[in-house]
Amino acid sequence: MTLPPTQPCTLDRGIISTAYLEAVDAILKMTRALTPADWMHSTPCDAWNLFDLVGHLACTAIDAHRTMAKAVRFHPVPVLEEDDLARQNAVDLSGLRITSSFGRVRLFEMLSRSYLSRALIEWNRSLYSYGEAIWSVGSGIGVYAVEWHVHAWDVASALGRPYRPCELDVLGVAFAEGMPYLHLPPERHDLWEAILVATGRRSPPRTAVPTSPQVPTARGSDQAAVLLPHRDR
Repeated sequence: MTLPPTQPCTLDRGIISTAYLEAVDAILKMTRALTPADWMHSTPCDAWNLFDLVGHLACTAIDAHRTMAKAVRFHPVPVLEEDDLARQNAVDLSGLRITSSFGRVRLFEMLSRSYLSRALIEWNRSLYSYGEAIWSVGSGIGVYAVEWHVHAWDVASALGRPYRPCELDVLGVAFAEGMPYLHLPPERHDLWEAILVATGRRSPPRTAVPTSPQVPTARGSDQAAVLLPHRDR
């Protein structure tokens, strides 16, 4: 079977790697000294508390390696539709056998770092598909960087702290190039806030509806997929 050409990736490997690791390090720093009570704090991710969220992060990192293995051995992996994704998330989280919060964080750290090392070698390999198009491992690293940062924001929000990435420009490029299933608001003055809107963490700005003032403005589905939607909400 002849596959369509892979979409170009313009991300600089060094810059996007720095952004990727910035998010991993932020999650580790924020969760390093949490108490048992802290782990029960609710998060912006549906009914998940912090313990569930770090379990999801570990599951996502596991899936990243599996997706890479499939792409290397067979062909690019299709992006899951939203309902399939939600079901897969639930199955993966329920099947995660690590019951220690810090064990889950440690697994996420180990697998996310090793995935980046692996991705830098396989940078131009076709990794995932959406519709009739295919994206590379390099684009996938950009998407994972966005996902880790959005989940870092989730962690910070659960703890009542602010969070804002340093490498915003490259995250904007990563989002635009690698995530065709999500869309940034057309009118945006702050890129990070726009990403939070696009991923379901914020409501879009309200706009006037002159002919029907009682109609609520549309809102993106809560906790919309961030990743190549394999695993994320």
